[in-house]
Amino acid sequence: MIRLQVIAQPTLEVPAEMLIVPLCEDIKPVKGFVGQLDWWHNGQISLLYKSAKFSGAVGQRALVRCVHWLPFSKLLFIGAGRSADLSSSGIAEVHRRLVPVLHSLRVRSVTVMASCPDVHGFDKALYSFALTEGLLKGIAECADKLPLSKVNIPVDEERKAGIVDVLKPLVERHKADNGVRLQVT
Repeated sequence: MIRLQVIAQPTLEVPAEMLIVPLCEDIKPVKGFVGQLDWWHNGQISLLYKSAKFSGAVGQRALVRCVHWLPFSKLLFIGAGRSADLSSSGIAEVHRRLVPVLHSLRVRSVTVMASCPDVHGFDKALYSFALTEGLLKGIAECADKLPLSKVNIPVDEERKAGIVDVLKPLVERHKADNGVRLQVT
């Protein structure tokens, strides 16, 4: 059984094996929460960008070990493309492609940042719906080989009820269409 948990808590208060952070290719230097992660990790995110190994383009991924005191052992950065090009379908596709990566990394629990850092003008609830729909599609495609048991999606308190209400029918549809064992809370 894979549990999708929509949680009204800050990201750092939702422990899991891995934190998944979407990054745009045109938002540099990193600021806000991601800037704080960069600082805690001695500039590893900035070094990724400077080394040209990771630009934030769609399809790119970078795995970084976490500092010992964070509630995650790994950080997975995923490229979301250009901020101006973000769309619901694009966000869903980025997260759908993420599921086979989680399968190959053999993680059991993940926390997914429910918004792309520093992108202004893109509704956070819409981003959360799109990422969850993408994850649901990816889970349906490879649920039989996926060790994943819990996906945490931290959101704002006022958005939680609305997001859960929208997700429940999506989860039920994926259960019916694909026989996937999912639960949303």
